[in-house]
Amino acid sequence: MKKVTLKKLSVENYKKFEAKEFDFAGRTEVSGRNRQGKTSLMDAYFDVLTGKLADGTLPNNIRRKVNGEEVDDPVVRELVIDVDGTKYVVQKKTKKGKSSNTVEYYVNGIKRNKTEYMEILKRIADPDTIAMCSNARVFLNEIQKATAKARETLGGIAGFSESQFRAEYPEYEWIKNEGVEGDSIEEILKARRRDLRKAKSDVDDIAKQIRKEQGRQVECDETLPAQRDDLLDLLKENEKQEEVLCNASREYDRISIELAGLKRSRDALVEKAGKTAREKHDRITSLLYTLKSDKKNAENKLRLAEMDLEHANKGIERHKAALAQAKKKYTEALNKDATKTLSDIDKGLDIDIELDKDKEKDNNLIVSKDTIRQTDVRRVIEEWNKLQNVGIAPIRDIKPASKRCQLLKGRIREYGMDDLLKAMGNIRHSDFLRGENKNGWMITFDWFVKPNNFLKVLEGNYNGDRKHGSGAKTQRKVEPLIPFGTLSDDGDSDTLPFM
Repeated sequence: MKKVTLKKLSVENYKKFEAKEFDFAGRTEVSGRNRQGKTSLMDAYFDVLTGKLADGTLPNNIRRKVNGEEVDDPVVRELVIDVDGTKYVVQKKTKKGKSSNTVEYYVNGIKRNKTEYMEILKRIADPDTIAMCSNARVFLNEIQKATAKARETLGGIAGFSESQFRAEYPEYEWIKNEGVEGDSIEEILKARRRDLRKAKSDVDDIAKQIRKEQGRQVECDETLPAQRDDLLDLLKENEKQEEVLCNASREYDRISIELAGLKRSRDALVEKAGKTAREKHDRITSLLYTLKSDKKNAENKLRLAEMDLEHANKGIERHKAALAQAKKKYTEALNKDATKTLSDIDKGLDIDIELDKDKEKDNNLIVSKDTIRQTDVRRVIEEWNKLQNVGIAPIRDIKPASKRCQLLKGRIREYGMDDLLKAMGNIRHSDFLRGENKNGWMITFDWFVKPNNFLKVLEGNYNGDRKHGSGAKTQRKVEPLIPFGTLSDDGDSDTLPFM
């Protein structure tokens, strides 16, 4: 049996490869992600040695494509193989013609025609044997043929030689010579069994005739002993042939049993390999799904944390600015006349005093005479307009005497600025309020400042799933911002003593 070892595989413009060489030594494992060219390498190997791809199909559509168009350069696949210590360089080159492709064949740099090329390959290693040893489907199709053909195929793969067997066991030579050229061993053995049965029947008939003649005590003539001796010799020869035939039959049965064992071993190996591959695929698929899910959850948490941090930083900056401004005003107020009234101090702090004399119609809330700073109103406008980056319509202004202003001040007096900002933060995290609902409805400022609506948004009733009312409600906990009057520059408590 010859030993064929692959040393190098080179391809040019073959499938996805522009130009690539691969070295092989001993047992070489080829691995990689999907669609990286593993099957292409195997196809190139079988294309050179058998004229077909790894799956047994003809090598069509092997030319490399660029932007969906096939390149015009030749497609080259070359193998460097070692056959029992002899190096062979085998190459196929496909050139693109106007109407069809042409294939050139080279062995050790010498150009050959297709017939010469295939004859050289058969001397190296039979292409059909290579295909069967490397592709289970081709192997199964071959051994499912007639018994004689399957025996011949498996004998070739196992290195069995009929001529060598006949030389080692000359006593079986007569079996092959008995048949007509082209007859199988099975047909010859079957014919010999028929002849043996007929000979035994003839011998039995003659023996009966002899006994009958002996019973009649017929006088023996000179020819009877000779005939009897001839018949006895024929009987002995038939017995010898019967013994040889029985031995051949037992040998045939033994080989058939070994063949059946090989088939069972092959089926077990194929089943085990398939099961292992399926289990490995299932594990990898499950792991990829888990990793993707964890990655998505982590990205969502990171995005929410970044938004919280951004809001908190902005709130701290605003509170620091307000604290500095309040300290400055407070210092100025201390330097003024002690008799100055509280209304003068409020004016120095730029506080917009406005009395809401009317009751709000939607919730009958009586607006008290508490003061609302104009800076709070401007801050609400700024924070609301920042929601424009998530699709919420901005507002231009809030007129002091408008119903919008009255509702806004009512919410500030009832809940405070921190809860107002927190409610606007909930809008950012609500798919429903941002228009992702079956009607495409989106929150407006006037809807937001109404008492019943504001409370629902503040409590996070619209947070979570895109479809309002389905699934568990999700409400992120946001730490309330520290009012500006409770922090000093160094972070210690600093209460402003308003008179």
